[in-house]
Amino acid sequence: MTAVTEDTLILLVGAVAIPYAIASVGIVPYVARAKRRSGAGWAILSLLVTPVIALLALAAMPVARGDDDQAAPCPYCAEDVRTDAVVCPHCRSSLDPKVVGRLAPRKR
Repeated sequence: MTAVTEDTLILLVGAVAIPYAIASVGIVPYVARAKRRSGAGWAILSLLVTPVIALLALAAMPVARGDDDQAAPCPYCAEDVRTDAVVCPHCRSSLDPKVVGRLAPRKR
């Protein structure tokens, strides 16, 4: 029977740790951002649990809605409001389309 040397253990740990780190810090955040989720949060989660479980959880989750695309600045207080809003929830001013004009969404 052959003895396991220290060099063999180092190679074995590297062979496991490098793909684990690549999956946790590279693949999982990429998939999370594609589904409009937090890439950094999912990277931390995949380091705590295995990246396989994190990827399975992401696969089961629907794509997050992009409500940010439907926001526009209020012409009176400059806070973000929905483009179909009638009254600004921040300053309570009327957003009548005849007076203000149509709210234009922010460009990213």
